[in-house]
Amino acid sequence: MPDIHWIIMGITGIAMMCAAALDGGLSVQRMMTIAGSVMILFDILYAKDRTLRSALLFYTVMASLFIIPLITASDDDLVITFMTVPICFLLFAAMYHTGTVKGGADVKCLITMAMVFPSYPVLSVFTVTDVPHPVLAVVFSFPVAVLFHAALLSLLAIIPIAAMNIRRGDTSFPRMLYCLKMNAADAENAHVWVSDDNDDCDPCGDGRIWVTPKIPFIVPITLAALIVMVFGNLLFLMV
Repeated sequence: MPDIHWIIMGITGIAMMCAAALDGGLSVQRMMTIAGSVMILFDILYAKDRTLRSALLFYTVMASLFIIPLITASDDDLVITFMTVPICFLLFAAMYHTGTVKGGADVKCLITMAMVFPSYPVLSVFTVTDVPHPVLAVVFSFPVAVLFHAALLSLLAIIPIAAMNIRRGDTSFPRMLYCLKMNAADAENAHVWVSDDNDDCDPCGDGRIWVTPKIPFIVPITLAALIVMVFGNLLFLMV
C-alpha cells in the first residue's frame, strides 16, 4: 500500500499527541517523547541505507528521547501513555524482522496506529470492557490488541477453505485447513502462495498443486481495529 496512508496516520497521531500535551500542560519530557515519536515516524517511512555510525547516532538519540522522560517523569501519566509508541515500534519491528508479521505495510499501519491511539479510545455507549490497569494499557496497548484480534480473525479463513476442500473431496489433513488445490499452470498468475507442503511439481497426481490464498493481513487488521475501538479489548474480560 502507498505510504501516504501511514504518513497521514502518523502526522495525525503526532498532532493529537501535541494537543494532549498542550491541554495537560506542556513539559520538556512530553516534548521529548513527541520528538522521539517523530523520529520513529521518519524511520519507518524514510529509512535509507545508513552507515553504522549514523544509524548508531540516530537510534541513540531516539532512545534517549524516551528513556530520559521515563526516568525523570515516571509519575506523568501522559508520558507513560506516550511510551506506547516506542514499545509498539520495538515490538512490531522485531516481529517484522523475524518474519512473524511479513507485510511492511502492516507494520507501518500498526506503528502509526500507536501514535493515533496511544491509549484505548473510549466509546462509553458501546465499550464492554474496561482497562484493568494503566500499565496494562501500555504493555497490551490498542495496536497490540488489534494485532491479536486480527490474528484471531485470520483463523476464521479456515472455515470456508475447509468447507471448499470437503466439498471437492480434498481432505488431506492438516493441509485442507489452510490450502486449496488448483492447476499448477493457473497458480503462476493467481493471487496465491505455492504451499511448502508440495513435494514435487504435481504432488496431487491430477495436474493440481496445493496453494495458500493470499489474504491481505490489512483486512483483518481493519476489522480488528473497529472491534477493539467499539467493544474494547475482549481479552480484558478474562482479567
